[in-house]
Amino acid sequence: MATRIASSLLKVVKTNSRCLLGGCQQQRYVMSAVCTPGQWDLVSAVCIQRPPVISAEKTNIEHQFASLMSRLELDKSLLSDHELRIKADEAASKKHQESLEETERGGRLTAFDLEDEWEAETKLFSPASRVTEADKTNDRHSVERKLDQTLVLLVKHQLGDKAHWLFPQGPYNQGESMRQAAERVLTSLCGNDIQATFLGNAPCGFYQYQYPPASGMGTGAKVFFFKAWYQQGNVVPNKQSTSDFLWVTKDELSEYCPKSYLKSIKRFLANL
Repeated sequence: MATRIASSLLKVVKTNSRCLLGGCQQQRYVMSAVCTPGQWDLVSAVCIQRPPVISAEKTNIEHQFASLMSRLELDKSLLSDHELRIKADEAASKKHQESLEETERGGRLTAFDLEDEWEAETKLFSPASRVTEADKTNDRHSVERKLDQTLVLLVKHQLGDKAHWLFPQGPYNQGESMRQAAERVLTSLCGNDIQATFLGNAPCGFYQYQYPPASGMGTGAKVFFFKAWYQQGNVVPNKQSTSDFLWVTKDELSEYCPKSYLKSIKRFLANL
């Protein structure tokens, strides 16, 4: 578990502040040093997110609005160069239909010929499926699933005699910043192959829990969350620290995380 802070205890004082987005109330945590024996362990955790790869499916109202805007744009738009060429070709065809020789017709590329070529090319194009093999098999170890949604990484931590699904987390070491601790934790738990970009030096969330009284480990742990964007690479879990990992959506978190933990992390998880 986390190393004990023996010199001083960081006291967390909650003050209310207004959230700029949405007008919601949010708790701001201010830390001040108190000269009392250390009883809490400081822990850094990483909320690593894989952003959507493709756009989400349109809703019915989005389809209707897109159709309306397309009709309005067509009604108010001027003719394009291709449409002007079609009109010119039609006029030329009617004017010279009888007098035009076969050789001349064969050597002239009209707008209608271009449309036939474009249509043939379009038929050869086949867009990739929005549903991947990982979606079909519900492989939650793969990052190649739910391409239109944000995924977050969970790892299975052994806390005491129970295993819990949490964000990658680990103890703060003396002499490093909390962000440095989060970067070290990600590498130590998930391997060197995975690459992520951390978003700032300040934590995006906070959670605390108490140890069982009989554990003799102190009061509990204070967890500071740092957000990071997934870039590339695979998770290679450290079997000594974590037994498994999953890539899940925000809606799937409730299947794994404890309720109190879920309540804390949903404050900074946005549906992107």
